[in-house]
Amino acid sequence: MRVLRWPENSGSIAWNDITVPVWSDTYPRTCPGPGGKDMCRRADSRILTGWVSRGVVGFMWIASQGGSFPYPYIDAATFKESDMTYLGRPYIAYGGGAALYPAVAVNARGDLGIVLNYGGGANYPSVVYGLSDDYDDHTWSTVFAGISSNIGPASNVWGDYNSAAPFAPTGLVWVGAGHILWNCGSDIGCSWPTYFIFGRSRDMRSLTHYWDVSGIFAPFVRR
Repeated sequence: MRVLRWPENSGSIAWNDITVPVWSDTYPRTCPGPGGKDMCRRADSRILTGWVSRGVVGFMWIASQGGSFPYPYIDAATFKESDMTYLGRPYIAYGGGAALYPAVAVNARGDLGIVLNYGGGANYPSVVYGLSDDYDDHTWSTVFAGISSNIGPASNVWGDYNSAAPFAPTGLVWVGAGHILWNCGSDIGCSWPTYFIFGRSRDMRSLTHYWDVSGIFAPFVRR
């Protein structure tokens, strides 16, 4: 993997070429769901999200099904920010369906929040959110957001329309966004945007102190 570096006070770009574990890049990625509709067909291995937090640089992309992975999954690579030494591969994979289109954001504490899609097998496309923080030793803990399609994509493609960002003004919880398909015979013009807020229950006051969230607050990841 080639990681580019461009300091703010420099007029030139440098880079590091770093060896990372091989992943499956079989094309097309495939994860047929109910009715044979396949939300994975457009996915490829372009890097989709990245972050810098607590001295670590990370990137994520979609790897193909293959080997011990029955469905496409989100592969990852992390590096030490100081010298770009390879650290690990915090991938996200599920046995019953594919993990697709990650979007990662860093909160004010340096924790990571993620929004992604899940689907295939017996599952229609759905939205998932998760955290990587001190509660789980900075590994990924994901939760289904309760936002799921009731039909598969007629054109056998899905979009990379997920996003995550710290929720102002404290920046301790996250705003997440995604989309599903609902009650439609075609996915043309049928997307239902979804918007939710997520985080740890310890940080709920950072949200409720500033905003009456009755009726729109997604369940927190609780410990």
